[in-house]
Amino acid sequence: DWRVDKVTNMNGMFLQAAAFDQPLNDWWVDKVTSMVGMFHDALSFNQDISGWRVENVTNMYIMFAGARSFNRPLGDWRVDKVTNMCDMFRDASAFNQPLNDWRVDKVTNMCDMFRDASAFDQDIGAWDT
Repeated sequence: DWRVDKVTNMNGMFLQAAAFDQPLNDWWVDKVTSMVGMFHDALSFNQDISGWRVENVTNMYIMFAGARSFNRPLGDWRVDKVTNMCDMFRDASAFNQPLNDWRVDKVTNMCDMFRDASAFDQDIGAWDT
């Protein structure tokens, strides 16, 4: 088991790891503040990370961009400290999970958040931006 409980920055961790699809559900990520491009172009990744405690993350820019297989629930994530979600799901063509309970009132950048996320069809109309 790989211990990541002291890590604060996971930027680009699996960037372009096209074949990577291993379980990460037991990772303690509660100290992480930045996940920029963590799964960017990780084409095969589709593991359950719904239990991750991401409440300290402030930057999720391009986190799942190009992660074309990813389609797992993230609705229970506490994202209320995130300020940047630009391109977060851009070209994540399989992703279609409810995010309606996310508190996104601190997000200042949502540019192209769902651009080319062709399967995404969820109601986010209640988001307070």
